[in-house]
Amino acid sequence: MQTGLINSAGYGSLGDSLIMTQEEELPNETITDEKTGEVTELGQAREGFRGGFQVGVWNTATKFAGIGQFGVLNMVQTMKGLQTGVVNVARTVYGAQIGLVNYTGDLYGFQIGLVNIVKNNKVFFMPILMASF
Repeated sequence: MQTGLINSAGYGSLGDSLIMTQEEELPNETITDEKTGEVTELGQAREGFRGGFQVGVWNTATKFAGIGQFGVLNMVQTMKGLQTGVVNVARTVYGAQIGLVNYTGDLYGFQIGLVNIVKNNKVFFMPILMASF
């Protein structure tokens, strides 16, 4: 469990609960495709957050498998669980995103919100409810 204003998980830390912040330094690396120049990885860590949940204003993780992220801004590369917040961002979601704005590259589950975007879907934008399995 991580609770605080800013919660971040990178190198396989399960994290401990602190009163104000629980932050772990993420690697500062960017990997760029040599042919296209497109950024393919940004701040990729080797491991992520497993089990439990993150509760805070801003929650980040590279890989998340657990109950979920609950905050104002939730960001993760691979999400297995639930993201609930004002803005939810993930590269891949296996589960659900519930918030005002939900964004993912690939969705295996559903999104509920005012703005739902799935980048790699035939229908990439849908208000209220988006589902993809």
